Amino acid sequence: MRKFCEKTFVIIFVHILLFSYVVSGYAQMIVETQNYTSFDYANYHGADKKEVEEKLKAANVKIDSNNIAIDSQEFIEAHKEKITDNNLLANASLPSSVLNDAYFPMPSSTGQGNQLSCSAWASAYYLKSGQETINKGWSRNTINHIFSPAYVFNVSTSGGQGITLGEAMYQMYSRGVCTLSYMPYNDSDYRTQPNSIQNADAALYRINDFWTTDSISDIKRNIYEYGGACISVLLYPEFYNLSSANEIYDTIDSTCTDPGYHSLCLIGYDDAKQAFKFINSWGNGTQLGGYGWISYALVNNPQVNLHGAGVSFVMEYQDNSVLMGDVNRNGSVTAQDAQLVNKYANSLISLTAEQYVLADVDGDGDVDSTDAQNILNYCAHNIQKFPIYN
Repeated sequence: MRKFCEKTFVIIFVHILLFSYVVSGYAQMIVETQNYTSFDYANYHGADKKEVEEKLKAANVKIDSNNIAIDSQEFIEAHKEKITDNNLLANASLPSSVLNDAYFPMPSSTGQGNQLSCSAWASAYYLKSGQETINKGWSRNTINHIFSPAYVFNVSTSGGQGITLGEAMYQMYSRGVCTLSYMPYNDSDYRTQPNSIQNADAALYRINDFWTTDSISDIKRNIYEYGGACISVLLYPEFYNLSSANEIYDTIDSTCTDPGYHSLCLIGYDDAKQAFKFINSWGNGTQLGGYGWISYALVNNPQVNLHGAGVSFVMEYQDNSVLMGDVNRNGSVTAQDAQLVNKYANSLISLTAEQYVLADVDGDGDVDSTDAQNILNYCAHNIQKFPIYN
């Protein structure tokens, strides 16, 4: 009996040690992967794939479709320079200056406010909105043509903490992003999650892909071809004091020991200035009306560029066109669709989330009698396109 108890005790003790070791190692992995910008998924490729993916999920590490941690060095390498791989403009000469201001929303009066959502603003509010304007030819400053940083930020953030450009673009790649008319921005609300209608609208605006550059010339080429690019940089005192007399951020202050960091959308470049033009998310009362310039040298400086020398994030537009107004989903827009919209507006029927988005032909986020009338006008050829495309 004594020997049995001793053996039992030893076995239990060993199991406790093993369990403690596993839990400790797993906890350490979670701690390490919280900063997943430096997480190396390759270190775990030898382990059971399902187990690793579950641990990554538990650690809140975002992974792409190839199970590579977003923003890890491996991810950046895997997505680097697809534009060159495709030989798109690889051998083309670029103009000495490109300014795409006219395609991007003008800086708002308030900007991101007190929320740490600069990556969502740079990628969704600015770059995504600009690309849609370039490709659809619609107006740039209405809420049904500007994309919601709240949608991207709220589904990505952990407790209101800042997100990375990789996270922001992955959300737009995997689920899309809805417009401000569907999900307005509120800098004090990071908890509200998208509903089914907001998700249905977002699905119409998924991006096709995204990747990173690794040189100044590549950033320029992507601005020329795709309208813009996004970067994350450290902010030294000069950045806060840009003006018409000093419009280029080009100086590192070595006495500044704790610079902030910030994501920006690059919307142009000028070789004469040796700088990229950016649009900021701090509102139109800052800097040069919300715009500014950052030198090629700083973007190419790994002590300033958070992702490395010449690294920017670029996303590729995808045409997700659907037949707006086709509420009954029969492949055509007819008076029957207008009847359905009127019935919904009078609370006689319900619509699915997808039907709701198709019925909202003016893109204001509401389905009402105005949408029904627009559908009838379209059927009667009184209008050539729905207001959402104006």
